Amino acid sequence: MSETRLKPIEKIGYGLGDFGSNVVFQTILILLPAFYTDVFGLAPAAMGLMFLAVRLIDTVTDPIMGMVADNTNTRWGKFRPYLLWFAIPFAVVFVLTFITPDFSESGKLAYAYLTYALLMVLYTVVNIPYCALGGVMTSDSQERVSANSYRFFIATSAGVLISFFGPGLVDHFGNGNQQEGYPYAMSVFGVLAIFAFFGCFKLTKERVKQVAPTKGSFGLDFKTLLKNDQWLVVAALFLILLIPIVLRGASQVYYVKWFMEKPELIAAFLTTGT
Repeated sequence: MSETRLKPIEKIGYGLGDFGSNVVFQTILILLPAFYTDVFGLAPAAMGLMFLAVRLIDTVTDPIMGMVADNTNTRWGKFRPYLLWFAIPFAVVFVLTFITPDFSESGKLAYAYLTYALLMVLYTVVNIPYCALGGVMTSDSQERVSANSYRFFIATSAGVLISFFGPGLVDHFGNGNQQEGYPYAMSVFGVLAIFAFFGCFKLTKERVKQVAPTKGSFGLDFKTLLKNDQWLVVAALFLILLIPIVLRGASQVYYVKWFMEKPELIAAFLTTGT
């Protein structure tokens, strides 16, 4: 088989990386807001401000992580090692985010800021190199498209998994006490994410040798990017698309629980909407 062709098992392995990331992303999108307000005890305004503050941090950490990954050189490649090195820390912080400590109101808010911010930093550390991995697995553009088809199908299954099993696992482990149920349920998902990241690392290979990145100015690079009108159009369209997805995902649990007053239907409602 040509070096540019990817075996189906490698495409599946590539998809496992996004499965692991999407386990965390979909949980944050679907379950975390309701957990923070209804279980953890944060005021909605405080939660919203925290989400905004941490997203502003992302605007700095994302490009920094991209530069770090570009300058990484190991016997495993540039991007795959991050799946191996940070899978377990990522899963551990993921579980810690869903623990409700016995702190004061201000202490709990500080704990939420710390764990959520650290979770998002680790998400960046894992996901930025993963997103770059597809470009170095093969130089064949058609194979890249095929690999991404596998990726998106497998990633979608993570959303179905979280929607269908998430609420039930919380109830199962907590026996009616969601503060106790959430950490155990998230531990199950965290272990799945670890195995998915390890599987992606094991089954994929970096073949395309990249030209060594030239040293430049971050400010100059950013100005150049802003002059790219096509990038601006794509960025605006992506933002317009993402806003309703986030609003819909974050409001579903509230809608079923408080508007419909049918909390027992949360899992079914989330799954059918995935």
